Amino acid sequence: MRNSKDPVDGNDKKSDAYWTDVTKEYNKTTENSRKRNRNQLKIRWDRSKKPLIDFHGCWINASRVWESGMSDDQLTNKALEMWSGQNNGRAFHLLHMWKVVRGQQKWSAYLARLKKEKEKSAKAGPAQMVDLELDGEKRPTGHKKAKKNSMEKRSHLMLWLILVEKLRSSLKQA
Repeated sequence: MRNSKDPVDGNDKKSDAYWTDVTKEYNKTTENSRKRNRNQLKIRWDRSKKPLIDFHGCWINASRVWESGMSDDQLTNKALEMWSGQNNGRAFHLLHMWKVVRGQQKWSAYLARLKKEKEKSAKAGPAQMVDLELDGEKRPTGHKKAKKNSMEKRSHLMLWLILVEKLRSSLKQA
């Protein structure tokens, strides 16, 4: 999070520069046997986003049925139970990441953008059926079919030439 919120270096970096800085920071604070390259860290983040979003949804649902006097830890435990129920009893192993990002403005904006995109696609309605009739026009022959037809014509022509040649040789002998 330090790299995306750093006011000195700026937060308007290009993707490569951002992930290079993240890699430097990660490797600076990690033991040698666990050092990672930029691509590994980027892939890890991309794979983590979906479970984080799903767990955040569980936490939102748990907070909607908030009971008076429930602490944040109790809400989180309820969300963990919901997550486990939705994911065949698997535990949520990214709680440490979720605790870091959940209150961040950048994460909230990302979730809002996802929600807006989801609502937009839902409003679009079901996909329209497209009529592929070509108003009586015949579709052109595809590459593979044309090649197959060409090979068949050649083989028929070869058979015909062989047959003609046999007839000529039999007529010469007679």
